[in-house]
Amino acid sequence: MMNTSSRHLATCLFTTVCALCLLPTVLVAQEKTPTHRHVSYGPEERQWLNLYLPSGNKPAPVFIYAHHNGSTADDVKSSWADPTLAQGTAIVSWESIAKVKGMSDFQKCAADAKVMYAWVKKHAATYHLDSDRIIIGGSRGEVL
Repeated sequence: MMNTSSRHLATCLFTTVCALCLLPTVLVAQEKTPTHRHVSYGPEERQWLNLYLPSGNKPAPVFIYAHHNGSTADDVKSSWADPTLAQGTAIVSWESIAKVKGMSDFQKCAADAKVMYAWVKKHAATYHLDSDRIIIGGSRGEVL
């Protein structure tokens, strides 16, 4: 039978090992705090975006992030956003219909994407975005 101090040491060791094993998961899963949160890009309640801006006032290239189906525009992870911003690229994570269930939803998302893109172009100077250097990516970015 273990004495109390040995049991305490074993518990601390076990807890430390578990925490170290889970640390990469926690770090990767951390959501990035936007520079500007839930900015409306259109008249519908679903039409909002988050802006993540690099430091400086020089116009930044733009990565428009189209999140995966069932997620939201809040799903921007620090693990990829931090290096993107550090390289001087802004991130626009936009929302429409979180979970596309059919052609009607898809058509709304495609229409929302056009409205969002026009908003980005129109407001580029306000947020120091380079509207001539835009890339769209993410799960929905493949089809929009």
